[in-house]
Amino acid sequence: MTIISVETAEDAYEKMASMLSLNRQMMNVIVEVLDMSEHGYEVETELFPKEALEAYTSYNLQGNGIAGSFLASDEQLKWMNSERGGSQGNYNVNMQQKIERIIIALKTKPTSKRAVLTIPFTNKCALCVDLNDTDEWKCLREIYFSIGNDGRLHATGVMRSQALSIFPKNAHMIGTIMNVIAEQLGVPVGQYTHFCHFLVLDRA
Repeated sequence: MTIISVETAEDAYEKMASMLSLNRQMMNVIVEVLDMSEHGYEVETELFPKEALEAYTSYNLQGNGIAGSFLASDEQLKWMNSERGGSQGNYNVNMQQKIERIIIALKTKPTSKRAVLTIPFTNKCALCVDLNDTDEWKCLREIYFSIGNDGRLHATGVMRSQALSIFPKNAHMIGTIMNVIAEQLGVPVGQYTHFCHFLVLDRA
């Protein structure tokens, strides 16, 4: 197991790139990002300029509710393509309701251990999913949220696989969700822990 602790998501990207220059694939990598404030989760790359990051996050948060300002425009949707993850990177199904449930859980009981955002298979039956159905095998599986003893909102994300090239998109979406929830709870944003079962350079 490899554990690294960095200040921002950009630092995490650079550190993972350095590790992968020596190993094309790593297992059980944990990345602690200490700053997930508004600018701490932004990682711009050639594949993911700011416009592409915002397009994917807006699409995935699909907002008329808690995250109401996040609604992808037709212009933003032009940034979405298979090279940037395609449908495998679409997490928008019931995302608004999931965020709302997390806020309710932590407002009702700040020490709750049930503030969990899950990414189930669409048909809700893992045994029915074709192993070759790429769209169903989302890389992000769950995010756990908690208010720490320091009064800040922390989160832990579990990835079955993380391609370094796609990390900027994941960090931007998760960081945005953390900031949306923290704002609703009236608490500061804290640390994010990114657990990767597999860490690779690019999507296979």
